[in-house]
Amino acid sequence: MNRPALFSFILMIILTSAVQAGDIPSLPLDDEGNPALPRGLAPFEAGLPLLEADDPTHPPDEPVRAIAEWEEVEAIIFRWGSYNSLLSQIIDYVVDVTRAYIVVSSQSQANSCRSYLLGQGVSPIDSVEFLIQATNSVWIRDYAPWWLWRLESWDRAMYEWDYNRPRPLDDVIPEWLSQIWGIEYYGIDLTHTGGNWLVDGHDGVYCSELIRMENGWISHDSLCQIFDAYCNLDSLHLTPIFFGIDHLNMSAKLLNDHTVLINEFPPGSIHNWAMDDIVEVFSNLTNQYGEPWDIIRIPTPDWAPTTYSYTNSLIARNIVLVPAYNHPYDAEALAIYAENMPGYQVHGINCNSIISAGGAINCITHNIMHPSLIHITHQRLPHTENTADPYLVSAEIISLGTLDEDSLLIYWRSGYNPDWTSEPLVNTTGDEFEGYIPPCPGGFVDYYIYTGNEEGNWTTRPRYGPGAHFTFHTGLFLLEVTMTPENPPIIIPAAGGSFDYTINIVNNQTSQIDYDAWIEADLPPGGIYEILLHQGLTLSPGASLTRYITQNVPPNAPAGEYYYRAAAGEHPGFVFAQDGFPFEKLPGDGSVNRFNDWTITGWDEPATPFSTRSPDQYILHRNYPNPFNGRTTISFTIPEDGYVSLVIYNSLGEEIITLIEGEITAGCCQFQWNADNMPSGVYFCYLETPNFTSVRKMMLLK
Repeated sequence: MNRPALFSFILMIILTSAVQAGDIPSLPLDDEGNPALPRGLAPFEAGLPLLEADDPTHPPDEPVRAIAEWEEVEAIIFRWGSYNSLLSQIIDYVVDVTRAYIVVSSQSQANSCRSYLLGQGVSPIDSVEFLIQATNSVWIRDYAPWWLWRLESWDRAMYEWDYNRPRPLDDVIPEWLSQIWGIEYYGIDLTHTGGNWLVDGHDGVYCSELIRMENGWISHDSLCQIFDAYCNLDSLHLTPIFFGIDHLNMSAKLLNDHTVLINEFPPGSIHNWAMDDIVEVFSNLTNQYGEPWDIIRIPTPDWAPTTYSYTNSLIARNIVLVPAYNHPYDAEALAIYAENMPGYQVHGINCNSIISAGGAINCITHNIMHPSLIHITHQRLPHTENTADPYLVSAEIISLGTLDEDSLLIYWRSGYNPDWTSEPLVNTTGDEFEGYIPPCPGGFVDYYIYTGNEEGNWTTRPRYGPGAHFTFHTGLFLLEVTMTPENPPIIIPAAGGSFDYTINIVNNQTSQIDYDAWIEADLPPGGIYEILLHQGLTLSPGASLTRYITQNVPPNAPAGEYYYRAAAGEHPGFVFAQDGFPFEKLPGDGSVNRFNDWTITGWDEPATPFSTRSPDQYILHRNYPNPFNGRTTISFTIPEDGYVSLVIYNSLGEEIITLIEGEITAGCCQFQWNADNMPSGVYFCYLETPNFTSVRKMMLLK
């Protein structure tokens, strides 16, 4: 009898004896009545030993690089048999961009699974491949193998540890996969779990103190030595154990090698201290490039009693699948992902069927490293005063395939050259490449690196350009904006009122600047109300624009502290310079329904809602006005003809109205939403095209 079968036989004897003695309940069931072990220990597993399925191996005898979850994949692997409805939804998205490997217990289950997927409309079904092997549970991220790039053999390898559950069939899956795929396997002599393992794609790894507790409180230094030997991960960072939810992927997510997403619970939650500890860990670190981590907080429902998580998501090539719960926070979570992962398509999948078992999307999926992976290491260019000389772009590029010399490119654009233009990258030595962006006479420069290989794989840095790109400024200053209020502090009475100020915009450059100018206010309830927009303005070198402005504040504007701001740049997302000041609005009785009467006088140029330039990118603009009472205008730009869907959702994630669904001609478009019959509250506008998704928050106040 082979080792997995022997372990299964021993486990079944233990379980059968316990059931006959009346010591344990029957196996838990999922929402469809299928057997489903929880992510944690089932009650009857609490006393069972961890049966070591594999002997540890020697570490790699060559340099390696540990692969991060956000890197290119060959496939996503699943285990069928529990939460099948949820799995089918995930698989349907995955097969649009890559392959799906599904572990099943038999050919009969494979046939049943295929029929189920076809019945759910999963397509293309030919992108699904079945792997027949018995398992214990659906939580494949916790026990599937992780991946190494061997830098001398120039191939991929697997590594894993003993699964921290008494589930021997799960525990042998990594070694079994290495055998059927012919891939080198390294077994680490530790008890651990994949849900508590975040790798940054360089030399850093993050997990909770659970790893020490499950290994006899092994020292931090000893763990560092082990991970350095097996994975070339010599920078280990530990976070506190947290109320039994000890897998870090329930609290944090690495979106790339410089951005981390961390839960943020409602104010007053007793759980926020743990999230603050995770924030502190990353706040005290720098990333691979010596820069502070970009820390993004994602509002999350309190963990009482359900341990909700939006960080438990899946990145598969250019799609991101985010857990959703029919909760008011869902839409904001999707918006945060879309904002911080430009170039990706972000989709929400309802996980209420599984979250009570201790996991969500990330826990029941796992990445399979691409066999011709490309990796680009590049530190984004800093702002510079240089406007005369080209800008050097250097990168380390390695590929498991043969690099295509014609696909080693820098794409760039600027305010003076709005079309994406390519420049070659040239190999200088070893894996080092260099290229140059032409000089820019002052302003912004966007750029990204594109690399392909002869095996047909490609990648960009940042992923996925051009939706995602780096930006740097050239010149000493772009613009300078100064706002000077008269008679501060400004207090607006309950009945409404006005205030006066001077705005001055100066071009300190030696060249002309084209820009947009807009005025907006941060509202006390949250959100931004855009008051004025002027586009296509021009300032000659050394010139300035001065305006004396009177701003009206209507009677039923929300009471509280405002921050009033003017910005100059490329509306809406790129700010060259800004300035502002606070004011206070006293409470009123709301009897005058004129919230959108934010009259502004003193700026004599005509305001235009859209740029007259041909669009070169997808943009979902802020709706105007926002907040609004009854009606608001939603505008967007698309750079090419194609399918567009524009849908309004409420804060519960329920669809309210589809404003447009169909083919749209490239250019600027606007639609008005009449919300006269809708209650006050937060709404979300969701724009989707085959190449772009974006979400905007809107506030209806009556």
